[in-house]
Amino acid sequence: MPLSLQHRYAVLLADRSRALRTVTTVVTEVLEAKPGTTPLDIETALRTANGQAYLVANRTMASFQIVLGRPAWHAALDDAGMTVEQNWAALAKRKS
Repeated sequence: MPLSLQHRYAVLLADRSRALRTVTTVVTEVLEAKPGTTPLDIETALRTANGQAYLVANRTMASFQIVLGRPAWHAALDDAGMTVEQNWAALAKRKS
C-alpha cells in the first residue's frame, strides 16, 4: 500500500534530519499507523527522493534495520548476505 502524502512527508522530513533515532521513530510510527504498509513502501519513498536512510532486512527475516548512507547500506547488505533485490523482497513481506 503506498504511503499517504502525510506519511511520506514525515518519513522524508525525518530523513533530512540525518538522525538515525529520528528516522527509526518515524518509520516505526508510520508502520503502526498504517497496518497495510510494508517497510518496502517506506524504502521506495526514500529511494525515490534520494534519501540517505536505507532499510535493510536482517538475517532472521523477522525485522529490519535502518542505516544512514550508501556505504553503511552496502555493508549491511553484505552482512545480511543479500542482494538489493533480495532485500526488497524481504522488506515487502515484513510488517514491522
